Amino acid sequence: MSNYYKILNLKKGATGKEIKKAYRKLAVKFHPDKNSSPEAEEKFKEISEAYTVLSDPEKKLRYDKFGKAGLDGGGMNFNPEDIFSSFFGGGGGGNPFGGMPFGNVNFMGGGGPFNSFMNRKSRNSISQKGPTSKINTKITFSEMFNGCQKKFKIKRTLKCRNCNGKGIKSHYKTVTCSTCKGAGFISQRIVLGPGIISERRIACQTCDGEGEIIPEKAKCETCSGKKFIKKTEEITLDIRKGIHDKEVITLKNKGDESEQWTEPGNIDICVNVIPSPNINIKRVNDDLYIVKKILLREALTGLQLKFKHLDGKNILLSYNEIIKPNKYYRVIDLGFNNNGRTGDLIISFNVIFPDHIDEKRKEIINKILPKRKDLVDNSGFKQYTLFPIEEDDLIDEPNIDYPNHKENFECAQQ
Repeated sequence: MSNYYKILNLKKGATGKEIKKAYRKLAVKFHPDKNSSPEAEEKFKEISEAYTVLSDPEKKLRYDKFGKAGLDGGGMNFNPEDIFSSFFGGGGGGNPFGGMPFGNVNFMGGGGPFNSFMNRKSRNSISQKGPTSKINTKITFSEMFNGCQKKFKIKRTLKCRNCNGKGIKSHYKTVTCSTCKGAGFISQRIVLGPGIISERRIACQTCDGEGEIIPEKAKCETCSGKKFIKKTEEITLDIRKGIHDKEVITLKNKGDESEQWTEPGNIDICVNVIPSPNINIKRVNDDLYIVKKILLREALTGLQLKFKHLDGKNILLSYNEIIKPNKYYRVIDLGFNNNGRTGDLIISFNVIFPDHIDEKRKEIINKILPKRKDLVDNSGFKQYTLFPIEEDDLIDEPNIDYPNHKENFECAQQ
């Protein structure tokens, strides 16, 4: 820790009046209830320790002669909040903030301001927004396309409406905690070494850091003095059309209520789409891809295809040209409607071939369809016959042509 005079921005030999003035200015500036910066609390402790030593004539004399080595406990046996309280709130110290209320304390009058310092329920410990909870829900492929509603039961902690979160019946009063005498905390002394004592404050377990307790007969009948109750609520979630898989819907302020934050947290609901059991349907961006089976005649002479769309509408597809394999066809605005943008319906076709054609039909087809020009003269070619292979007879084995092949073989040295 730095030189005590430097901490208070003073020169060695400063008068008691100068020391008080310097402390007053810096303590108000760096008190944690006024200054929320990360280093404020440590700075406030340094200022208080310096003032503890330099404001005491005997300690100041020893410090001026021998430094910290001349002090019992190195000057560490002190409580910064007690110093601040006695300086500003002990009567005659004046109001450092010009009589204006600061935080939860009004300095006009005595009584030990900043009693909530180090209290876990102090203003500085209260967050603006509570934590966010997360929920997962599942929807079908069809629900993703059309939108849907989902109902949830959620358990929440809510402020008791009967006592408005006070925990006490009307016309009753709390009583001062006998353990902490209303401070909300108790002090603990820790001996760090010979002559070195540290003091810290912890929340009082009797009153849970409140400084006051509610008598048994005065407790609210609804929450039993706990101020908050557990409640199960049913909520209805509207899932819009065209929502994407893993998209998150936020329900604002549906989280728990607590004294630790001023506004309830949110609930994030992650929407998980169950994969469609139909392998012939999928989503790409906002386009809907489907595969339809058609007859060979339809592929060659024109198509009139009826089917029921995902939105329940009856669709008739028409196409008067030849439908070729491995080609996609588009229908405008029949895809996913997503936030005002509508994708397209993309269709590919699997042509169903007949298992058998009689000789008469073969003759007709041969007359209609074009023939290979290179089949006019087959002389010089040896003819072989094809035999169909059943799928179960196919061999799916790597390196089938080289059964003795080793993955990391080396050529023989010459």
